[in-house]
Amino acid sequence: MGSGNAKGHIPVRSKGTTDGDCTIIPVKPNGVRTASPLAAAGRQHTNNSTGTATYVPDIALPRMSPVNRNGHDYPTGTGGGSPLIHSEPGNNVSRSVSSPLADNSPIPLSDLASHVGYIGLTDVVGAAENGSKYIKIRAIGKGAYGEAYIVRRNPAYDPSAHPAAEAQIQSNALANPTQPNGLYVAKIMDLRAMQTQDRQYAQTEIMCLAHTHHFAIIRYYEHYVLDSDAETVVIVTEFADHGDLRQNLYSTSSPPPTFLGADSFSPSNAGPGAAVDGAESGASRMLLSEREAGTYFVQLLLALHHIHARRMIHRDIKSANLLLTSRGFLKLGDFGFSQKYESTVSSETIAGTFLGTPYYLSPEMWKGKRYGKKADIWAAGVVLYELLMGGRRPFEAGGLPELRSCVLEQEFIPPTAPLPSVIAECRHGESTAAPFSNDMRELLVAVFEKEPERRPSAEELLHRPIMQHHLYMFEKHVQSLASADAAKLAVDPSLDRQQLFFPDAADQTLVLQGIAEGKQVIENEAKRTISEGAAPRYEGVVYKDSHNGVWKERYLMLDGNMLTISLSKGKEAVSGGERSKRVPLSSIKSVSPCEVEDAHVRVAASAPGGYKPPYAFAVAMVSSNSIVFGVASATELDKWMHTLMRALQMD
Repeated sequence: MGSGNAKGHIPVRSKGTTDGDCTIIPVKPNGVRTASPLAAAGRQHTNNSTGTATYVPDIALPRMSPVNRNGHDYPTGTGGGSPLIHSEPGNNVSRSVSSPLADNSPIPLSDLASHVGYIGLTDVVGAAENGSKYIKIRAIGKGAYGEAYIVRRNPAYDPSAHPAAEAQIQSNALANPTQPNGLYVAKIMDLRAMQTQDRQYAQTEIMCLAHTHHFAIIRYYEHYVLDSDAETVVIVTEFADHGDLRQNLYSTSSPPPTFLGADSFSPSNAGPGAAVDGAESGASRMLLSEREAGTYFVQLLLALHHIHARRMIHRDIKSANLLLTSRGFLKLGDFGFSQKYESTVSSETIAGTFLGTPYYLSPEMWKGKRYGKKADIWAAGVVLYELLMGGRRPFEAGGLPELRSCVLEQEFIPPTAPLPSVIAECRHGESTAAPFSNDMRELLVAVFEKEPERRPSAEELLHRPIMQHHLYMFEKHVQSLASADAAKLAVDPSLDRQQLFFPDAADQTLVLQGIAEGKQVIENEAKRTISEGAAPRYEGVVYKDSHNGVWKERYLMLDGNMLTISLSKGKEAVSGGERSKRVPLSSIKSVSPCEVEDAHVRVAASAPGGYKPPYAFAVAMVSSNSIVFGVASATELDKWMHTLMRALQMD
């Protein structure tokens, strides 16, 4: 399935695609669309309430060359309907968001070649007789900005004959070695054809892939800058030999990947010819069992935890961006829209641009609100639903306004089993159409929580018993593959490693590390759950805001259902007395961080020479004015916010 691999490795659309891949034009925080010459290709809709013009592109942006939409299954905008995105007042992003490229990226595309010399394309990719490092096997996609090929590492490659190419690799600290005879994907990108924004997507993908080292994320190996103008880039990444998940769900041309046993797959049958063809018209669906779906989904959760823990959000999770291997592994790809965000008190809500594919957009994205990691979780839930339901999605509609309404207003009711119509469309549907477990249905309900703050994180989902079970089953699968490899090498130590389930020993290590990381996440989450099971309690020195602009030192203590403010600087006064004020939690409406100089809570300028804390939070009372407390550090603010929100059941 050559075309399937292109979905995760190069921004192209290829024959047989079933998913629309409609990517929405980015929106600035104030609701204004960023300029793009491709925007004219879309239909214009006007927000009658604001007069702001928005565009629903007829082509996928920024990565796809123009194509005819006929026959694709994503909804189209309808004339006179609601705009795809609404600009809501008071929703601007005030938090500083770091650019993926401004954060000390070690792999600039334009500067690398100037330091070590220029190379030609045939130094990297070409025919065997040219001595290229990688031999072209076949093309898997072509787009407006370049081409992608399945390539094989040339076993006869002579590094000494290509000094400039080797110098580039030596200068790239994040490059990973490739294996002789190993299969990879080489993406050749022409930067001259790209607008500034598209260049950023290309650089973002390289940066994100290079900074993630996880078995469930498409692996970056190396990249080269070609030519004297440094405007052509070759990126070498991992080859997932079973195509993308979306096309696999519709495939009829080859068996599904092996999930839970080494005996059902022979590595010698893998390779470019084993890839699944694209979803042809009339092709039946592939229906997975709950166990198979869970095995894939737990890998996706491990990948999401890995990137979220590194302060990144993917922003384009969808089945077409998930690549499969014949060994039963899932790989998250296409990081072109990813964003790295600063670690702040409330880093759950950080992005001000509207990106993604409509079927996978979370409610907060449809509302045009700021969004964060929980938007990735919603999209992952859509993928899980597809896995369980033969490619069907939880919210489907004939147009974008209708789809928006479904996501925002329709209550999600978890299915009890695959629909009869789905079973009829799927090959072997009767054998895999068992009812879903209650645990799986409860997980789906949690993932499709419309309020992001109530939606579970990847860590919380991994901690659920059903996901712990699937992680255990996945580990058994990996162990069976490793045991099979060990048995083969015991018989023939000189065996070509391409005949193994793990041709690169480092890959096996990476998978085991990923599983261990998941186990540690579960253990940490269990400890957190136990510690948070008790009544929230926290205490410390704060600075209470007064109307004359003076911040007065106080001792604040939260214990059980009572918040105590003490005039004393010591703990002894907290227990009560005339120097302390006890505030029942029942009299508190909410708590939120605020700006120290917020005009709504400060009626006077700070007193000359007085102490002004750098961080503050406001406790809103039910029947009186808010009380504002200052703290000395972001860590203290985080602790107070976390504890108070738990005590008030706001988390």
